[in-house]
Amino acid sequence: MSGRTLIILCLIFTSLIHSGYSSSFILPCRPIPPTEPPPTLITQVRPSDIKVVMGLGDSITAGFGISYHKIGDFVGESRGVSWSMGGDLHEPTIPNFLSQVGATIKGQSHGTMLPFLHFLPKSIRSFSRDFTICQLNAAVSQAELEDVQEQIQYLSFHIPRVSPSIDLQNDWKIINYFIGANDLCDACDQNRTVVTPAYWEKNYYETLVSMKRKFPRSIVNVFLLPDVAEMGYVGIGETCRKLRDIIGFCSCSSSDSGRQLMSQRRLQYNQIMIDAAAKANQILGCETFAVVVQPVLSESKIEREYMSDLDCFHLNENGSKFVAIGAWNNMISKVGEKANSTNRNVIPLCPTENTYLVS
Repeated sequence: MSGRTLIILCLIFTSLIHSGYSSSFILPCRPIPPTEPPPTLITQVRPSDIKVVMGLGDSITAGFGISYHKIGDFVGESRGVSWSMGGDLHEPTIPNFLSQVGATIKGQSHGTMLPFLHFLPKSIRSFSRDFTICQLNAAVSQAELEDVQEQIQYLSFHIPRVSPSIDLQNDWKIINYFIGANDLCDACDQNRTVVTPAYWEKNYYETLVSMKRKFPRSIVNVFLLPDVAEMGYVGIGETCRKLRDIIGFCSCSSSDSGRQLMSQRRLQYNQIMIDAAAKANQILGCETFAVVVQPVLSESKIEREYMSDLDCFHLNENGSKFVAIGAWNNMISKVGEKANSTNRNVIPLCPTENTYLVS
């Protein structure tokens, strides 16, 4: 029995007996009414003007492992508590923060589901998600950059299904875009040409082009990658690490040479994202579309206390909370004032009437 088959069976079993999980966090901020009439220029958009949230990414955006603490807990995607796309009540997430400061939004994900999508052919993934759970959180666990165009297709296909309906042409949207951790984990596999810097150079920018074409009035938040290679030092001797090693997940981080390659590749990916964002704003940028680089994770330290007890790799509820607050602070801070890291001491910022998402 392969490691992947074994983990799927474990997922199915534990999902039947899982215990519940919930947390509560409310921003200490006063709501600000949306702009009236709605802004027509992207530089005039305030947090409370956002109507739609969308998410692209991998298991981090899908919320994998957040809710796991012990045997019997749910093993899978807690999409409702995902830091970038979750909409479960009072959870520390970007969509909830937007709502708490005055926005009326659609698209956030709710509840839990099993991470089976990556095992399906891309041709049918867009029609295989549970829309009632995912909504406009298109993330797929184990996804890499090569999978993002399918996720964009899913969003484009399902936007008309959102209720209340979305005004595609006029509603202001946020797209939270975080991809690359699995590409880094595959860096040691020389047969995986789709994770090379050359592939990223060619294809990352094209994902931004697709977003511009399909989603007018959008602000794309590009989240840079942390040093995933540090995972090689996390949880050594613990059950969570033993499980990760048995499955063979992110084995590239298990050797000094692999970690060195991952760290080097991470810097290359981040620079590609920065360059692609600048190019998109120069060539694609207009009065109603912008790409904003959010560096909050680029220098964040990966520590065991932030990691899931399942695999010592994915975020737990504490890590997810700190990332959500740090990402939120990035979003409402001007370029040049955005923090490069987040931790347990991060203090949430509050927007004012003069806070704009693109500056």
